[in-house]
Amino acid sequence: MRIVTSTELSEEQEEIYYDSPFDGVIIIIGPPGSGKTIMGLVRANALSEYFEKITIVMFNQVLFQFTKNGVNGKNVNAKTLYSWLGKWWLNWYGRFYPTLPPKPDSTFKPPDFEKMIARALGRQSEENIDSDKINWGHLVIDEGQDFSNQFYGFMNRFRSLFFNKIEPPSMTILADENQRLREDNSTIAEIKELLVINDNDGQRTFHLSKNYRNSDPINEISNYFYPGLGSGKTDPSGRDGPKPVLVKRKSSEKMINYIVEYIKKHENEEIGIVVGGDDERKEIRNRLNDNLDEKYFNVQSYAYYEDSEQLIFDEKGITILNLESIKGLEFDAVFIPYLENRDTDSDYIETFKMNMYVMCSRARNFLALMMIDYSSKPLPMMNLLPAENKGILEYDYEK
Repeated sequence: MRIVTSTELSEEQEEIYYDSPFDGVIIIIGPPGSGKTIMGLVRANALSEYFEKITIVMFNQVLFQFTKNGVNGKNVNAKTLYSWLGKWWLNWYGRFYPTLPPKPDSTFKPPDFEKMIARALGRQSEENIDSDKINWGHLVIDEGQDFSNQFYGFMNRFRSLFFNKIEPPSMTILADENQRLREDNSTIAEIKELLVINDNDGQRTFHLSKNYRNSDPINEISNYFYPGLGSGKTDPSGRDGPKPVLVKRKSSEKMINYIVEYIKKHENEEIGIVVGGDDERKEIRNRLNDNLDEKYFNVQSYAYYEDSEQLIFDEKGITILNLESIKGLEFDAVFIPYLENRDTDSDYIETFKMNMYVMCSRARNFLALMMIDYSSKPLPMMNLLPAENKGILEYDYEK
């Protein structure tokens, strides 16, 4: 992400930049493409003139790689949640934070926030509190809906325990509850309640609405899948572009060939491919590498067990990621293959809509929804997509 300055902000972004307080906790709410991450970066860089420590915190590794190049404040750092939390707690408490057992399908041990509070209570009565170690300065939390209720509850409880004795640290939350992809994600109401964000003593809640990313046709199909929660839809950007396309092919080879042909015709674009699982990621990566000259086309992909440091953004090339890793990113063109494999059971329809909302809104100029149709019977997926007569999608079927 390139460095953005306050002179490049829109009118609604400028109002937040100049009117939002530096102390306490504020929340900036906005749909995809409204500039939440830009606001976070510009605010962090501005606050670096007043705070000794400012950290932009995000949940996933890929967004961290995307964001860190936009940081230019003298005291500003970007960290993932567990990287920041582990370092801060160790610096203050002297030991690594206590953890919970890993989930059955994982080896990761999440922090035990209840035990962390219990251990903090044991030190509350200490007379000589090292304010430099305990004070985190200012946190800018990007994609705040990705963080759990337990995290926000811990942060507020910790503030109430210690910061009546020393100057309390402040926080900026950037969030969109329409992009909650996991059960332990937080709603706007939960964040505001847990952090006691109260607008009665001055404005603490700010809203963004204008779409600065998507062309109007992409904005229209993104809003077709709008989950309907409080963050709101984006207003159109006023920028025209090609209509999103639904591509149906009889084999994965023909579907991937469609992507290859697009890439060859648009070699200077940033292209994102959103996959549903690791097998899809590997298959598409291998086929693209087989069909594209690596001297001219850089194909990169990421899975949770790989090093995200090798990812490069803001340059031409192809990036293959899963749904959770794509959040917060944007590309000139986005392809969403293997839609026929997505779960469309009635119990998951709202989840499907939210997933599609996130994926479609990653595209600036071109969007392709893709599926393999092995039979003559209609795919159940088709009932969840805009009908051809709505004019939102262009249909491209293999005859």
